[in-house]
Amino acid sequence: MLIAVSLKLYFDHARTLGYCRSVAALTAQFPELEGGTVDLAVLPSFLSIPGAAEVFAGTPVRLGAQDLSPFDRGPFTGEVSGTDLRDFGCSLVEVGHAERRRIFGEDDAMVASKVAAAVRNGLVPLLCVGEETPGDP
Repeated sequence: MLIAVSLKLYFDHARTLGYCRSVAALTAQFPELEGGTVDLAVLPSFLSIPGAAEVFAGTPVRLGAQDLSPFDRGPFTGEVSGTDLRDFGCSLVEVGHAERRRIFGEDDAMVASKVAAAVRNGLVPLLCVGEETPGDP
């Protein structure tokens, strides 16, 4: 079983790292996390991934990203590649979230290319399906 939380863009960097430290401290109370019965993952915003990786080092908490580029390298301003996410310690990535579809116009073809990028880079894609989010945030 996987339990994952996406922090979206709710927290600033300091609060994100504080949250991660709290999660890391709680893991000692749950032997299910060490035994592999339950996987726990946290998906912070991109800029907090390196700090979160440091916090979660030596804990059973998996680190993930909230999105990725379908491209590994190239002239894609503002994108984050699966290659870099993997290098920073991510093992999974959220793909196809309803907000990405609605606000940024990502269609099934784009989502499929992002799933392929995740797999190509050794990341587990967490494919979001069936969610409807009314209106803009």
